[in-house]
Amino acid sequence: MAKSYQKLRDKMSTQAQTTAHKKMLQMLAEIPLQDLRQAKHLSQERLAEILATKQANVSRMER
Repeated sequence: MAKSYQKLRDKMSTQAQTTAHKKMLQMLAEIPLQDLRQAKHLSQERLAEILATKQANVSRMER
């Protein structure tokens, strides 16, 4: 049976956890906004509501 990520992470040293967290944040920062939005199954309209802006602004940010 596969181990959960939480159990594997708990076995990592604090330094390894910190390194993994920093790498995860870096990778997220490099993912285009459109890909993140689609992964969360959000429309541009819904994301605009969350960000208190207009759909056209979300469209511009994704370009």
